[in-house]
Amino acid sequence: MHRIRFRAEGWTETEVRRWKRRFQSPLKNPWLAGIAIVGILIYSVRIGKIVDSAPVSGVLPGSFTATTGAFQLSISPLDPMGNLLTSNISTQNFSISSFKITPPQNPEKVLTSGAVSIDSLQILSPSAAERGLDAVLLFDNSGSMEDNDSTRQRVKAGKRFIDRIGENDSAAVMIFSGDQIATLQTFTNDKALLDSAMEQLGAKGASPLYAALYDAIENLSSSRSNHPCIIVLTDGESSEDSRTLQEVVNRAQSSTIPIFPIGLGEHLGFSQLRELALKTGGTFASAENSQRLNALFDHIAVSVTRGRIILHAQSIFEQKLTPGEVKAYGEITTNTRGHSVTTPFDFRAEVSRE
Repeated sequence: MHRIRFRAEGWTETEVRRWKRRFQSPLKNPWLAGIAIVGILIYSVRIGKIVDSAPVSGVLPGSFTATTGAFQLSISPLDPMGNLLTSNISTQNFSISSFKITPPQNPEKVLTSGAVSIDSLQILSPSAAERGLDAVLLFDNSGSMEDNDSTRQRVKAGKRFIDRIGENDSAAVMIFSGDQIATLQTFTNDKALLDSAMEQLGAKGASPLYAALYDAIENLSSSRSNHPCIIVLTDGESSEDSRTLQEVVNRAQSSTIPIFPIGLGEHLGFSQLRELALKTGGTFASAENSQRLNALFDHIAVSVTRGRIILHAQSIFEQKLTPGEVKAYGEITTNTRGHSVTTPFDFRAEVSRE
């Protein structure tokens, strides 16, 4: 039909072919191709400022009194391309709702609710894209893990983390139990080797947690050049240990290595693990049962590979709390350019005597 119309206007066969080449093949036309590229770039920039997911990798409770509670929440708002949103991000992009306090073992009994304000934030993202991650996955291999993780969910969770590492990243797998601190796999990017090491996790003996952490820090400090971190899973306090909490903190601080402890179990306070995270620049997460480990390891993998934002929040309670351990629940909404994602979170805290 084009040919008939063009000939009626006096166009030759050569002119028709030239028109087709110019206008019917945009990729071959520099002007149209340029316009298309600009459009794609504009679209990419736009979606790069839209939140697509916002996993919470941990919460560190601060001072909790009868009337107020402070906490730090670690969140990784990502755009559709999986990049951490950092441009023009402020506290106004976040809001916390449905905040309530319950007894640790009875989430249906609400002791009080509260309004939460976000006072400040801190963006923690890899400083150089060309530098990868060096992560030690350190697992409690003590006998109690047989009871707290009889279905070996920690193996699946570790593999979930391994699946997240990129081509410039590496990981090592270590275990501790009784008088044994062992490296099951040295630093590698080979996911098959790392997965094979995860299958070797067992359960026997005591928990020399701090000695194992100290060895992990030594491994990272001696030969690694990427961004270092330690993810440690344990279901109890340290026992039969040759190191102390303070020794580990001092060594981690001197080497600038953040530690991300994960506490497994519903009857443990994990106060020392929280202190470990707070003083080394990591964050703390807890799982009341092993079924939650998959999501936690995945969210922590996002935070250490893509980056995270630390939100400093403060809540004012509607009713006074009595001293003792409580559990807090809430939802955090991330909003950018009219797009929002809401993520639930929970954590334990200790209400002090005033």
